[in-house]
Amino acid sequence: MIDTLYQEFVFSERAQKTKFKVQNMFTNDLFSLIKPGVSEFDTKIYYATSEVNGMNIGNGWTISYKNRESRANMAPTLYSVWFAKMKNSVKHLFLNNEMSNFIDKSILSTGFYGLQCNELTFEYVASVIHNENFEKLKDILSHGATQQGVGDDDLKNIKLLVPKHELLEEYHNKTSPMFSLIAKNINENNTLIQLRNELLPLLMNGQATIDE
Repeated sequence: MIDTLYQEFVFSERAQKTKFKVQNMFTNDLFSLIKPGVSEFDTKIYYATSEVNGMNIGNGWTISYKNRESRANMAPTLYSVWFAKMKNSVKHLFLNNEMSNFIDKSILSTGFYGLQCNELTFEYVASVIHNENFEKLKDILSHGATQQGVGDDDLKNIKLLVPKHELLEEYHNKTSPMFSLIAKNINENNTLIQLRNELLPLLMNGQATIDE
């Protein structure tokens, strides 16, 4: 659904008439790259790239500021879009208002790129990242001896179509409810997974039973 709306928007007659700026994924008018670094905290949930599959989020694990590993050094923010740097890894986080609890309690791996958007640009940038053409290009540009992935110089080689303000506003109004629904579904799934993980050990050792 996201890809369909994005393709229809980019290739619509109105968009073609308005024309887009052509910029790149490193420097553009839509977002800035989030730099590594987190403020001191007591405990948070750490999410490595292995904890994200598509848009599904795993359990993560609890860390403290002092005992965290070096890769636990990215702070999620409101209206941020995240993707994994590694080749052949479709792992996306789209953090809007509905994901505020996740934002407050989480730390992410430096294996993610974070794109700081604003309320107006968020859905368009998320759609760009979600589109399969982005992942294909990311894989083509990936490099490295042990684990292949993209870096800052590679992002400079990924072109980005930047719509004018009125088109961005139109796309935001049209797609914001859909991204809100996606986030709510992710939150509900995570709640169910947590309940399962808490109840299963109790059922296994007889501390809890299921009434027929």
